[in-house]
Amino acid sequence: LTPDRKTLTLAVVNATDAATSFSLHLAGIRTNGTPAEWQLTGSDLQGTDGVGHAPQVRIDKVAASGDGGTLSVAPISISIFEIPVSAGEKQ
Repeated sequence: LTPDRKTLTLAVVNATDAATSFSLHLAGIRTNGTPAEWQLTGSDLQGTDGVGHAPQVRIDKVAASGDGGTLSVAPISISIFEIPVSAGEKQ
């Protein structure tokens, strides 16, 4: 949670070959709007970036899929979400 308590930062690792979704339940916090998402991904789990070689790992800002209550993550990825929040229960 940021110091101003307006944004929750969440990192999710998906080390599988399948996209997945999950529900996020936050007691006492209401999500406000669409999360921002940064995605680190490659073609396989052994992907590395080496000097003099083509990059195998990408970092992209992508359109978040989900509303902050349900989020989706790509296969073989690390997703970092910034979710706008406020005090109170989700309506």
